[in-house]
Amino acid sequence: MSQSVYLVPAEGLKVRDPQGGHLKPEGRPVVLDGYWRRRLADASVKLGAPPKAAKPAVSKE
Repeated sequence: MSQSVYLVPAEGLKVRDPQGGHLKPEGRPVVLDGYWRRRLADASVKLGAPPKAAKPAVSKE
């Protein structure tokens, strides 16, 4: 079974994303496969938390 985690790049690094381009500074959820396990082992990425969604504005009518 594949484990999904939220990863962010280590400070000051650009980390290639197998889905194309680079992992964005805010990170993203990924399936923890061999590629991402190696990035964790060499400290290119670290576990992070997804950004909190902004609450929608409530209008009083």
